[in-house]
Amino acid sequence: MITSLMPETASAPKSARQRYAFRATVLMLGFIGLYVSPELFELAGSTLILRALAVLCLLGVVYEFAALMRALDELQLRIHLIALACAGGAVCTLMTGWGLIALENDLRTPGAVLALPGMALGYYIALFFITRRYA
Repeated sequence: MITSLMPETASAPKSARQRYAFRATVLMLGFIGLYVSPELFELAGSTLILRALAVLCLLGVVYEFAALMRALDELQLRIHLIALACAGGAVCTLMTGWGLIALENDLRTPGAVLALPGMALGYYIALFFITRRYA
């Protein structure tokens, strides 16, 4: 069921799809629990260790995504790489623009925090349009 919420797994072999869905979900839930919840940091006392664990969870998601990409055939890999390139370029451009606006207005905004979720959303959108071109 969770694989239906992950369009990047649609064309992967069943074993790779199930492995990615389980591991990426567990790692992202770990990241959210460790990084996003400020109450957890206050109770635990050691923010640095918890943030390091959050980074390790993100690195685990990146590793699992790379393993999923290795399981794809050439055409599907090309589709995913084009979608990643489009999403990365768009998010980097938006983040740079946001940073310049924030700098100009003396705002303190944690814009970089939105880079990974923004890239994931951009990747899904680009994947939708690029996949249609090859259908």
